[in-house]
Amino acid sequence: MQSNIKNQQELEYEKQLMDKYLMNIKQGVFELKFDDYLENIEFMQNLDISKLILCFCSKVVPKLNSDTIKELNISYCDVQSIKEMNLKNLEVLTLDKVYNNHEELANYPKLKELTISSRRIQDFSFLNSLNSLTKLKLSSDSISDISALKQFTNLLHIDLSYNQIKDVSPLEFLTQLTYLNLYCINYSREVENIQRLKLLVNLEYFNIGDNNCTDVEVVQNFHQLKCLNLAKVDQKRDDCTETYLKCGLRLNRYLIRDLLKKEQQQNMIYGIPVWQNLTDLVELDLSYIFLSDISSLRNLTTIEKLDIKQNTIENISTLQYLTNMKELNISNNSISDISPLRHLKQLTKLYASENNLDNVSVVQNLINITHIDISENYIVYVYPIADLKNLQQFKISENFVLDFDVLKVLGLEPIIIPRTYYYGGARPYKYKLHQNAIGKQFEPPKEMVNTANKIRCVDQTYAKLYKVNEYRNNLKRSLRDIQRNVEQFLNTQIQQQIAFTQNVITLFSYFNQQTFE
Repeated sequence: MQSNIKNQQELEYEKQLMDKYLMNIKQGVFELKFDDYLENIEFMQNLDISKLILCFCSKVVPKLNSDTIKELNISYCDVQSIKEMNLKNLEVLTLDKVYNNHEELANYPKLKELTISSRRIQDFSFLNSLNSLTKLKLSSDSISDISALKQFTNLLHIDLSYNQIKDVSPLEFLTQLTYLNLYCINYSREVENIQRLKLLVNLEYFNIGDNNCTDVEVVQNFHQLKCLNLAKVDQKRDDCTETYLKCGLRLNRYLIRDLLKKEQQQNMIYGIPVWQNLTDLVELDLSYIFLSDISSLRNLTTIEKLDIKQNTIENISTLQYLTNMKELNISNNSISDISPLRHLKQLTKLYASENNLDNVSVVQNLINITHIDISENYIVYVYPIADLKNLQQFKISENFVLDFDVLKVLGLEPIIIPRTYYYGGARPYKYKLHQNAIGKQFEPPKEMVNTANKIRCVDQTYAKLYKVNEYRNNLKRSLRDIQRNVEQFLNTQIQQQIAFTQNVITLFSYFNQQTFE
């Protein structure tokens, strides 16, 4: 009993001591006596002093002397050297924005995971002695040449995002890789030899997003792939056209239309069935790639998370076959019908903002849904949400909703924030209703009477915005109609011209024959 009381007192003392240290840190007092707290450091399995830019760190780190510490994070600390540290069993080390003397890492041969970011690394020789290394993260390090990495064949996980790499061919030797992140490794120039990665057949995660690539069909070889990110992949960049547009030159609008169409066709999955072998995909990101046709996704029945926002998609009927879907983002497209989603019984999160939706009755079939975002559409009635007992967040800003009475079924109290309506209560429900055209049917509670005039005034402002949005969307539709009509007219003119030419040829042949006779 006495020992328990003693342990409790010690814990309480340590808590007070740490609270004092944290309070001093917040007040800018950095010269602290850390020695007392470090006396019992040998009992700590994990030590994290990350993101503390403190002058005493240079004194604290060398004092680390323990055989039990396996994980250490000293990111953003003013550390000049780790040579004096004695952590024989250290396995995980994170050095974000820390010193540049990486040769000292040779003293930790048991390292399995190493993170070094925001440093300029040109020499990888310090990795030669780390034979146990399986996970390596070198993001934001201004790396341009990775040829030295080909010898580390034991690597399972490598992150090279946000660098300046042009040639990725050295990675073909890392055949045991299961995780490869090449996000934004060289957006200004074309990434070369992507096809050489076809030997990495064990990949489960592959991120090549935000790059300039000419060929990404290599993903067909990754049969074990579970997560794929191809967001913002530019397969072919026409620098001349981009320069002309920046200079303000007026290109023929039909030429611009053809260039955009060409760009779409050259961009990733437009008309290219590269998914037939990727039957184990769980997560897929195809945002920002001018995607218009998703029919090739039909066989990806294992998909649980799909992101196809910021594209030109109109038809999502293919999604009805992806019955394992749990999270779906179709925001910022041209979708007017989401009825195929009624088959996605496991769906928990749906993001469908900035589309052309005027009916969301299908959501009442999604009994497991917890998050819905249908902002910036043409929604008038929200009654389908009344039966969604698991709903935690519902966003319907910038619509035409006139009646919120259905929300009263959930027994929620309104909370007013300037320019925003939130309905919340004891339960974890949050309905974002701002920028909607509130009608007479909505009567503010008594506690809101004093601000009612302000509410109506704000709503009148938003009503003007709705007219602008409606005009903008109508203008888009009109432009599309004009384009179709012009194309039909041109086709008709061409057909008539062909018919006229054929008639002229026939008459010419007839007169020649008559003259000859």
